[in-house]
Amino acid sequence: MTSRNDLAQQPPQPGQDLTSFPAVDGPAARQWRAHSVSFGPWFFGTTGASRFDLPDAGDEGTCYFADEVETAVRESLGPRLSAAQTVTPDLAAAFTVSAIAAPSPRRYADVNDKAAVRHGVTRELTTTVRYDVTNAWADALHQAGLDGVRYASRFTTEAAANSWALFGPKGPDASLPVVNAEQLTGSEACAAAGITVLAPPPAKRALRII
Repeated sequence: MTSRNDLAQQPPQPGQDLTSFPAVDGPAARQWRAHSVSFGPWFFGTTGASRFDLPDAGDEGTCYFADEVETAVRESLGPRLSAAQTVTPDLAAAFTVSAIAAPSPRRYADVNDKAAVRHGVTRELTTTVRYDVTNAWADALHQAGLDGVRYASRFTTEAAANSWALFGPKGPDASLPVVNAEQLTGSEACAAAGITVLAPPPAKRALRII
């Protein structure tokens, strides 16, 4: 009898040859990057807490962006978004969404391609919370010479790929392009994504004590 664990997405096999993994060119159109107001649009992180992060011990990290504002917002908020589709004012104020132009030429592993399953990838790679497994795939694909990953986001319902993870030197990179400095505040981006920003609590001086 097959157990639940038998169906889980497995990490890549030691020494697995991924040089023939299906791949696509990077996007030609404008993309959207949700990021902290403390950083510029292009930042390559390696915390291990995101889906396709690279090992922290290396010199490279991962920058995530998406085809649409809503995808970028929902992927950034993740489980912090309430079931009622609301966020607090503080959370909305902490991030912004920038329009970017991805550098080219770049080749991205297409984990939604039907041939990816022949390399051991299943749809669960883009939904599992086992980031040790997904990070291992990122590292293996990077070692195979690929520049990033093309995938379908966990926090939207589109079946098609709508997100990108690009590998690059760890930290900020102000040399990479943005699109006419186009930027949305967190509140504007939430509105575009159909997410409600809750009203702030009243100031103490506005409260009448009875």
